[in-house]
Amino acid sequence: MFRALVVLGTLGILGCGEPTDDPEDCSKNEYFDDSKKLCQTCPAVDEPECREGCGYSIQDDERSCPIAVCDDVCG
Repeated sequence: MFRALVVLGTLGILGCGEPTDDPEDCSKNEYFDDSKKLCQTCPAVDEPECREGCGYSIQDDERSCPIAVCDDVCG
C-alpha cells in the first residue's frame, strides 16, 4: 500500500504527458523545433561542391545550425 502511494505521489509531482523543452534548454549544436517543442540536434555540416578555385565559409541557417556555403567571389 505504501509503495503504491509513493509511486502515485511521484507521478503527481513529476506530471504526466509528453516531454517538452524550452529554446534556452538547447545546446550550441541543437535548435528548437517549434512543432515538437523539443531541442533537436543540428545536422552534420557537409562540404559543399563549389566551382573550381572557390572556397566556402561556415554560416548559420534559419535554425542557427551551421552550414557550409560556397563563396560568391572566387580567387
